[in-house]
Amino acid sequence: MKASEAMVATNDLKSKLHRLIDEENDPAVLEWLDSVLSKKETQSEEVWTKEDRAALEEGLADIRAGRMTPWEEVRKRYFR
Repeated sequence: MKASEAMVATNDLKSKLHRLIDEENDPAVLEWLDSVLSKKETQSEEVWTKEDRAALEEGLADIRAGRMTPWEEVRKRYFR
């Protein structure tokens, strides 16, 4: 992937994340996102174990491949 393509992909991902956060109304989800993103800003990368990184990469690969379940469906299924 060229640097310009990577920048476009990064910008697209940021836009998507902004949209998803703007649409989210569940305080628990927003608090979780805040804690995850705050760790990145305030702590070293050692916070993430090899297992954490592997799980994250697996999840990102699923997202890229379209293997996702919308949050509303997850909420209906597991948080009745």
